[in-house]
Formats: sequence, C-alpha cells, structure tokens
Amino acid sequence: MPQSTDMVRLSVEAMRCRFEIALHGDDPMRLRGAAGLAVEEILRLHRQLSRFESQSELSRINRLAARKLVPVEPELFAFLQQCRDLSAATDGAFDIALGGGAVVLLDPDHRTVRFGRAGTAIDAGGIGKGYAVERAMEYLAEAGIANALIHAGTSSVCARGSAPDGSGWPVGIGGLCATGSLPASVVPGDPSTGRQAASGIPPSEPPLAVVHLHDQAVSISERARALDPRTGRTADGAALAAVVHPSATVAEALSTALLVRGAELLDLLPDRFPGTTALLLDEGADAPTRILGQGWEIR
Repeated sequence: MPQSTDMVRLSVEAMRCRFEIALHGDDPMRLRGAAGLAVEEILRLHRQLSRFESQSELSRINRLAARKLVPVEPELFAFLQQCRDLSAATDGAFDIALGGGAVVLLDPDHRTVRFGRAGTAIDAGGIGKGYAVERAMEYLAEAGIANALIHAGTSSVCARGSAPDGSGWPVGIGGLCATGSLPASVVPGDPSTGRQAASGIPPSEPPLAVVHLHDQAVSISERARALDPRTGRTADGAALAAVVHPSATVAEALSTALLVRGAELLDLLPDRFPGTTALLLDEGADAPTRILGQGWEIR
C-alpha cells in the first residue's frame, strides 16, 4: 500500500505551449523549491532555443551563420550535435535545418556553427520541448526528487519514479480532443476518462492507447504539425506517432521522424534505437494501428 504523500503542481508558458510539473513526496516545501528550479530551466531554454524570440541564441545563429562562423556555448553546441546525429540516424526524416538543401556545418574544435548556403535557418520545434522536459527532469533528479512528471503541451512527457498510487505514470494517447480537432494525449488522472487531465482539455473520446511510464518519456506527434524536412511539404508517413524512450529528447525527434517515414522507419528502430517502443496511427476509422514493442494498452 503506497504511503500518503503530498502532490505539488506548477505550470509555465514557454515554447508556445503550457509546461506542467507534477511531483509528490512528504516535504511540500522541498517539492515546490525543486519544481521552481525546473521551471527556471524551462524558461532559460525557451530564451535560448526559440526562433520566435529575437534575442534568443538560436535567432542569433539564424541571423549570422550564413555570413560567418558563429561561436556557440558548450551546452547548445552539444544539443546541435545531438540533432545532427538524430538526423543521420533517421535518414533526414528529422532535421532542425530549414530551407531547401540546407546545410549546417558544426566545428567541434572551435564550437562554431556555419550555414552552407543562404536561406538556411534552424528550428528546434520538433525536438525542443522534449529537450526542455528532459533537462528540467534532470534538475529534479539532482534535487533528490524521486517521483515526478513533466509535460510540454501534453505532446512530450517525461516521468520519474511512480505515480502517487505506486504504479507507473499513466499517459493516454489518441482520443479526440474536446475542441474537436486533433488527437491529443491525456496526462495523469483516470486515463480511461481523462478526468484531471493535466492539459485541462479532457478528451471527448477514450484514448486509443495507454502507456504507464517509469523513468521514461513519451512523445506524441501529429501530422498537422509536421513538415517533411527533405521536401518542405506536409509529412505523410502517419497521422499520429507516439514513441517511448528513456530520453525525452530522442523520443520527440523519433515521433517527428515517424510522421515523415511511417512504417518504413518503424521497422528500423529496433536496430538503430534498441529498446524503443512506438505506436503509429493513420487516418480513417479502418486505418491499422502499428505497434513496436510492449507496454501499450490498446483500448
């Protein structure tokens, strides 16, 4: 029987969505202090990675890198290297570079960035939220928080430890949003009904699937929000992709890439990203649901 604990929740607007943090334990003041540090990290990364903020470091790179080498601080440079590696591992289905034939040149010896042609820009929209929730969770871990969940707009979710009842943190995937538009994730509460959904928008239909997270992350991406970086056109690999991985950064990049390459990339994941589990859904009532790995409760 799990012990009675206090639940603390904080939220913040960043990266054009609402981030929410839920954590529980026996010391509410300590929980709030740790959650506050996590919120500060999310806001710092928003100021660094948003291409819509004119003073962000990413915007500075986009303004200058087509004309000259741009020095980059170590953490951001490591993030750009990870993005490059994920692009290579997905055969270009995930890429932060915008612009036809875009080339981003990274010099690890001098930590500089240069664009290979004019018109290139970097956009962290297909990975930034996952990166932010992962970094924020690292702050909670360093503060000794054993049980927590962070989500960014309900599309990138990172869990540590267990939910208050001692089970994995439940995340529902699919189910038409109450606004009537697109499939949406449901973060904890009752995954079959959406009560207490962290997003504040309970689904009008039950979720397609539920996954329970222990020290894992899940990212849910939708076709309407994704472009094929190789063509600049709307992605057509899947209508919805969900990926579970230990890293929220990797999970978001892969769910974005699966919208582009669909089942073709799904079949490659066991070799390229061992231990990853994923779910693909195409449009239409009779569209097949493709599943990789275990742990998905299909409704």
